[in-house]
Amino acid sequence: MREKTLLAGAALSLGLSLAWLSCSSKKETAAKTSPVERPACPIARLTVTPDRAADPALTLGSGREVLLEARAADAAGRPMNAEVVWRFKDAPLDQPGLTAGSGHTLAPTGPRTAVFRASGKAADDFWVAAAVPDCADADSIAVSGLARITVAPDPDGPARCGRIRVRYGSRDLVDESVLGFVTLNFWAEVYTRPERKEELAVRFYLNDRPLNPLRKLYPPLDDEPAADFPAHYRARLPVFLERGGFRVFYELRQGEAVVCASPEVSFATR
Repeated sequence: MREKTLLAGAALSLGLSLAWLSCSSKKETAAKTSPVERPACPIARLTVTPDRAADPALTLGSGREVLLEARAADAAGRPMNAEVVWRFKDAPLDQPGLTAGSGHTLAPTGPRTAVFRASGKAADDFWVAAAVPDCADADSIAVSGLARITVAPDPDGPARCGRIRVRYGSRDLVDESVLGFVTLNFWAEVYTRPERKEELAVRFYLNDRPLNPLRKLYPPLDDEPAADFPAHYRARLPVFLERGGFRVFYELRQGEAVVCASPEVSFATR
């Protein structure tokens, strides 16, 4: 009888210990898996001034600068202090984003300011983004502001660089992906006068790597003529690609000199 009592007591003690361990384990697991609540971000709006810059003197390769300032405010519109980060909007996320593929640069100069410098060779609209790190709205969208900066072509240059096209069959690829192990065609569109065509050649770049050989310009086409140049030319380069992410642009060369360049186009093969 005494042995049965001891056994029952031991069983009860073991059961209580197991229950305590189970409860403790659940508490620890809950503590580990419970989401950490971050404090709400008081900044509701971020604006960049100027939000539009289109000075005719801001030409490719001119070195002209645009001073940008980001201003933060709460939901009631009251100004707030905030330290922001700057980047070109379309820059790859795995890069700092302070240099456009065309060579224009963005340099932070203070907690809320940066300078855009037209040091590159592409004429186009470039979007600059300012954002507050780790600050998002109720929909988890980062609080940010944008500015559009227009870089004009060189009015005295022998040619103008148009867009670069990545052709997949009859489609243009821009920020999308296609199956890998495929041949794509890179097209450069160039505006120049007929008497200058033979002086010029196109060099394509894939992920900043130059592709050989230099490509000559095709005869003029009738579509999309530029107002100040009577002829529209193209250069083409077929490229076989496996899998990966890619950025492509071209430079137009006159001998060893770079006349202009295209903006970048990004795409991927999978």
